[in-house]
Parts: sequence; C-alpha cells; structure tokens
Amino acid sequence: MVVVSPGRAGQENRGEKGGIDWDAEWRKAKQQLPVVESSTSTRRNVRRLQRDKIREQESLVLDVFSGENFFKVAGGLVVAILFIFIVVIGPPSR
Repeated sequence: MVVVSPGRAGQENRGEKGGIDWDAEWRKAKQQLPVVESSTSTRRNVRRLQRDKIREQESLVLDVFSGENFFKVAGGLVVAILFIFIVVIGPPSR
C-alpha cells in the first residue's frame, strides 16, 4: 500500500485527466519491495520438512495406540470400571 501525502500527490503523478497515474505508483511500489527469490529447491526443502514433521507425528500416535502398554492400561481400566459397577454400585435392587 502506497501512502502519499495530500500536498505532494497532486504534483507528481497526475495523469492527463487530473487522476493519479497508477502505473507510476505501481512502479514505485515494486521498487520499494524487497526481491525474494523462490527457487524450486527451497520449496522442495520446505515440503520435505513439512512431510517429515507429519510422518514423525503420525508414527508417534501409532506407537502410542499400538504399543503393548496401551493395551495393558486399557485392560486395567476396563477391569476397574467393571469392579466399580459390580462391587461398589452393586446389583440392581428389586
């Protein structure tokens, strides 16, 4: 976005009909922007890093749910819940 002070805007870039010369303003704005080189190798490296991060997260989640400890803990919770239902709460009253 180019901000031009009202006092100077009318002098420099006025077109034939008194409007702003947008082509000149666009050239000035493009000159002020930094030049960024986007090479394919840089984009490839970014994609590779993102893919590796996703794969690492997926393997972590899969390891948690497919590990031996998960089944031991889940089995213990099932037994504990059954114990609570049967012993603590008791059978239904008639």
